[in-house]
Amino acid sequence: MLTPRKKSEQLSTDRDSQQGYYLSMVKSVRKKLSVLPAGSHIRLALPEARLELIERWVESSDPLDLAYAKWDALFMFINRRSARQLRALDRDLGTVLVSSKSAEAQKLRSDLLSGSKNQRVLEGIAFEVFAKSRSLRRLDKGGELDPAIGNKKPDIRARIAGRTGILECMVITESDYDGKVAERGFAAHRGQPSASWVRPGEFDDPDRRHWASAYDCIRIYDALFNKLAPGLDLRRTQIPEGQPAILLLSIPTGAVSMRGVKRAFDELFANQPTSSPDEEKPGNPDARFVPWLYDKAKRLCNERDCKGRPKYDWNEQFCADHDALIAAPQKIGALLVFDGRSFKFARVNYYAAEANRVTHAEVAKLEQVFRQPPGWDDQQLSPPTELPLAKEGESLVDYVARCRAVVRSRDIVSCEPIEARAL
Repeated sequence: MLTPRKKSEQLSTDRDSQQGYYLSMVKSVRKKLSVLPAGSHIRLALPEARLELIERWVESSDPLDLAYAKWDALFMFINRRSARQLRALDRDLGTVLVSSKSAEAQKLRSDLLSGSKNQRVLEGIAFEVFAKSRSLRRLDKGGELDPAIGNKKPDIRARIAGRTGILECMVITESDYDGKVAERGFAAHRGQPSASWVRPGEFDDPDRRHWASAYDCIRIYDALFNKLAPGLDLRRTQIPEGQPAILLLSIPTGAVSMRGVKRAFDELFANQPTSSPDEEKPGNPDARFVPWLYDKAKRLCNERDCKGRPKYDWNEQFCADHDALIAAPQKIGALLVFDGRSFKFARVNYYAAEANRVTHAEVAKLEQVFRQPPGWDDQQLSPPTELPLAKEGESLVDYVARCRAVVRSRDIVSCEPIEARAL
């Protein structure tokens, strides 16, 4: 049995070892950045001054606080990747910046410098870099980034299976509400790293205990209409008329359920209206598209500008644009869904407007282009040719140990289990 003094000494030792672990992360990130070129976009985004601030914060914080703290998103992004992967990301960033219009390139640099501390902003940057660099390299005749089509400026214009089409990126990350629920859960289980809880559940607001995929549908409708008709104003749409349009939707794990995504696009890609907005539905919030649209218009009508006037008029705006708003999802010809940067599934909109339709052959071509995650992603691993071949008569245990030693010394990762290479 430990005496109080020995318990105190043990706790102090544990605390020092945990502090050392976090300081080793800072040392590892600094070493990875040092092998990148001086003009590297990643080094510019995480300068030494910012790294020193993180280091001082780690030194002055309690290890338990660090375990539940919100870390700098770019710092953690770099910490999870090898120097080889960071060089690949730097090349993709350079490709996108060189090919972008000057204003868009400046915006991307600004987001990297000022917004990359935030996980949501970083997820958006990472997916945009992946989608644009992959399009430039693998689609027919490359692609054009941020083209000006009238007063519209979609993300990518490229030739897909011999036809010019539009690719629009959309990223849905953790909401403010989900972040607050996570904070409540961490606070309740502080010091219990293996603890987990069910959503929706005890840490959700009472009125959201049964939302489930209905809430996910509403989030997707809101995000999509920020592109199709911001503020329900069709003149501000980002999707040009008369060209095949494909939506590239990225949802980092846990932000929105895949069940909610499929349910939302069952509605959006249906022959609307499928039901009356006045129908009552007890229990969960109404996840149907048309009732959501009516509710969105009512909420906008209740908002006031600085002079106290309504920002949106029910009769002059919503009633006048009613049919066009319901038909707005018909501008999307197809959908490709990603878990972060990892392709999950694709879907064709059979009710898309004639000029915006996309064929199965075109979707299959895009699947081939985007199926493989980027080389710099932590889900994508380095080629297995980096590992040595098994020697004649060498046991599996010895071969695995030798390969792991090579991995540690070269800072690489194999793209298949080491045991499989020995067979």
